[in-house]
Amino acid sequence: MIEENRKFGVNFLYNRAQETAKCNLCSVILKAGGSSTKSLINHLKSKHRIHVRRCYEAVSEDTKPKSKVVRIEAYFRNEKESLSEVTARLVSVDGLTFNQIANSSLIRRAFKDDGYFLPTSPQNIRDHLIKEFEKTLRIVSEKVDTITKNGCHFSISFDEAASVRNRRYMNLYLHHEQSIQPLGMIRVKGSMKTEKAIELVRERLSKFNLNLDTDIVSTIAGGANVMMKFGRDTRPLRIACLAHAIHLCVCDVLYREAKE
Repeated sequence: MIEENRKFGVNFLYNRAQETAKCNLCSVILKAGGSSTKSLINHLKSKHRIHVRRCYEAVSEDTKPKSKVVRIEAYFRNEKESLSEVTARLVSVDGLTFNQIANSSLIRRAFKDDGYFLPTSPQNIRDHLIKEFEKTLRIVSEKVDTITKNGCHFSISFDEAASVRNRRYMNLYLHHEQSIQPLGMIRVKGSMKTEKAIELVRERLSKFNLNLDTDIVSTIAGGANVMMKFGRDTRPLRIACLAHAIHLCVCDVLYREAKE
């Protein structure tokens, strides 16, 4: 029985009894044992420059859409960073001081090779850092204002941390259903009681035109007494950090003193 192979339109005539197929373009007889179409696909591709998709639609190589070539430059930032951005990264990420950046001949030569002219004064280095800080603060403020104008609210999470120089900070994060925005490290001088923690949080939120009582839905913090009292003395709902709670439970089970 000879029939037209529907998979390839009029390209082949299939002989079911002999399990062969005849190419209508060049009259070549090909084996098609068990109704296999592999040899047919290879024949169309090598002899007639016709590619067959999985949906069995014959496409000429001349009309086949070209695949988009992604150049390596696409994986890198095209625009050059400003001097303020690079300087701020040296200070905040690499931990270099203003004096180290200004007085290092190696850093100065590297900057010059990249087309930057590094200031020679530590005060000017500091000015670049402040400039980048104000730019970042403005971008975050605009982002927060946009979310607030849409009638959305936030949650905050915070905890206390100490640097290698034993300086204490409070890290404050702003949570939204679509993003998590760090609001920076808050320097803590002296002891931090609950009243002081509330004051520091209110002060930092005010820089982004946020009010702790009206714009914040909940606060997420650890199980320390200061954090517990913070939740009781403020209006937002307090949510205990689950990781911290599990840690306390494990310590209570493993290190509980035996009763006499």
